[in-house]
Amino acid sequence: MSGTLERKWIEKYMESLNLLGRTAKVFTGFNVNIDVAHGEKFELDKPPEIGDRVENIEELKAALRYCKENGENHEVDYSELEIGRGKKRQIGGQGGIMSNYLAETGNEVILYTSLLSEELSEIMSEKILYPVEDDNILYLKNIQNAVNSNQTKINHIFEFEGEKSGRLILSGRLKGYEPYLPHDLEEDLPLIQGNIDCCIFSGFHNVTGNKEVRLKKSAEQLGEMHRPIHVEYVHKDRETANMILNYIVPEADSLGLDETELREIAGTLELDPPESPNFGEAFNLLRKIREKFELSRIHLHTHRYHITLTESHYPVKPERIRESMLFGELSAIQLAEKGEIPDSGDLQDFSVKGKNIQGVQELENFGNFHDMKGFAEEGIAELEDVTVVGIPVIIHQDPERTVGMGDLISSGSFSMEQTGNN
Repeated sequence: MSGTLERKWIEKYMESLNLLGRTAKVFTGFNVNIDVAHGEKFELDKPPEIGDRVENIEELKAALRYCKENGENHEVDYSELEIGRGKKRQIGGQGGIMSNYLAETGNEVILYTSLLSEELSEIMSEKILYPVEDDNILYLKNIQNAVNSNQTKINHIFEFEGEKSGRLILSGRLKGYEPYLPHDLEEDLPLIQGNIDCCIFSGFHNVTGNKEVRLKKSAEQLGEMHRPIHVEYVHKDRETANMILNYIVPEADSLGLDETELREIAGTLELDPPESPNFGEAFNLLRKIREKFELSRIHLHTHRYHITLTESHYPVKPERIRESMLFGELSAIQLAEKGEIPDSGDLQDFSVKGKNIQGVQELENFGNFHDMKGFAEEGIAELEDVTVVGIPVIIHQDPERTVGMGDLISSGSFSMEQTGNN
């Protein structure tokens, strides 16, 4: 039976490519940087341990071993270390990755990041627009013509593949970085909103200085935006995470997170999360988090299944939500295949060869436990208070890249819901 179900889900994945050509106008921000990818260059001879900051090579080895052995993704600050040259430099930061992906798949993208260097602009899609005010007139400039800084944030990326995949990001600091619009552009919000369907924001975890004041400012601006807002969550240190949960998340309509971030949020809320939640356990946690923050939508992506949970009167039909989720996951798999952010042509070239479906059993177990007929086949259940949509995932056996997969999953899914073809 499971083999039959897997074939049906593969068919659904291929059908999701029919969404190509349906596009949204998206306002994105705020974190854009350069990622330097490193191989496994250090002998991991220190006991596994992870903190909020890496001060020396010994702590780096301990953090790397922790991520590798636990199959977790973490982002931490770091002091100046002799790490050496990386294998590859590419666009990074959730805001940068999502903006490039959305633009290259046909969406109209307006990106704001407070510090845009020439080095960054050169690796951004030339299709991205950047808001600039001059003489009280709002201009949407090609991003290559909007450079305003000589600072570039550099993140160092260490990825691990094997029985458990994991990742450590050493996050560089950028003096003057602000995850919100400056005063002149804030006054132009009504004009900007007239040119967009939705917003996708990230990078609140990179805030520096007086974090509380800056995150409150961010929250105020989010409250002024009258378009659907998706926030892509990243957990860093506990202090910053608490501020993001207190100020930013309540202003969002939608929240995206991975399994590690689900555990972190659930732990902060004292929900006692299991180490590796099954579909049903994740559903219960997401239900409580959605209710706590009064979210219209919450989206979890794991290596075994994806779940989108929405309020019962969410304006997008569950079948469209499922299609959009499949499209987002398929985009991420093409990133893993190519090692680069895919464009529309890359998605059209998608092939299931060398890939497996995983997670059908998770859906089947959840449906059987709750007596939801057909859940394993369709992944949709409309309950009294929420609608739950679940999909199994595609597993790439030999990925070229995993950094950014979650960003494509989240932004592809959310933006495709907003294309006005519901």
